[in-house]
Amino acid sequence: MARQFQFKWAFALTKQSAYGTAIADGSLLKASYIKGPDLAVITPRIIRDNSQYGRGDEWSHGQEVEAWDVSLKRNFDLTTLLAGLICGFGLGAVTTSQPDAGGNPTVYDHDFTPLVAGTTVQLPAITLVEEPVAHTGIKKKIHDLVVSSFEVSGSGTDRLQISADLKGSGNQADSTLSMPAITAAKFLRMKDVKFELGNQGGALTDLSLRLKSFRFKYDNKPLDEDGYYPGSGLYRGRHEFGDREIELDFDLLQATDG
Repeated sequence: MARQFQFKWAFALTKQSAYGTAIADGSLLKASYIKGPDLAVITPRIIRDNSQYGRGDEWSHGQEVEAWDVSLKRNFDLTTLLAGLICGFGLGAVTTSQPDAGGNPTVYDHDFTPLVAGTTVQLPAITLVEEPVAHTGIKKKIHDLVVSSFEVSGSGTDRLQISADLKGSGNQADSTLSMPAITAAKFLRMKDVKFELGNQGGALTDLSLRLKSFRFKYDNKPLDEDGYYPGSGLYRGRHEFGDREIELDFDLLQATDG
């Protein structure tokens, strides 16, 4: 049964060419179901004239929009497709290789790493169209979305879970996009996890056989207010990361003696 908190996303796996430049509808060819508590939160920042001198009373006689903001909170069972989208855009940098280009040319390895501040502090931006499953036809195209933070967790034999907070420039509009078919993707479970620990730059120890549960959170601490500046107008003109934070919790079985 369709429910209000279920959504369908249409998106591309490529980042916008620039912040403020939406990806064309014809390139939004990937699609997935998403869960979330509500529709995209589109927030105007309003200034009222009741604080002006000379009004003669304390009431507001007028108001105007000073800036726009938009945010999304979404969660889902992790798939190979959504792992690439959220982890890739969340961390910001990706290196792609083919482990067996001759024998298996359709298989790729994607290595996601945090952006290097000396290269860029601008987070990569996503364009997507979101449609509530229970109300098809109510579609919003939202661009300049960055992954503010995301969290991946898993335990037992369950599917891995991922949640993400996204923020945009405030730029959004109704969409007439014909939503693409759901993209085939594999659900990721705890059995698919390889859990290794070690010193940075040193040898890693595989602890996968002892892993009971884990939680990994990555927070870009984006500089939301710095996105508005002279000339940016009503919308953010940039969205840069701040002092990023990582959290990792895990539960291991006790090692056997000997």
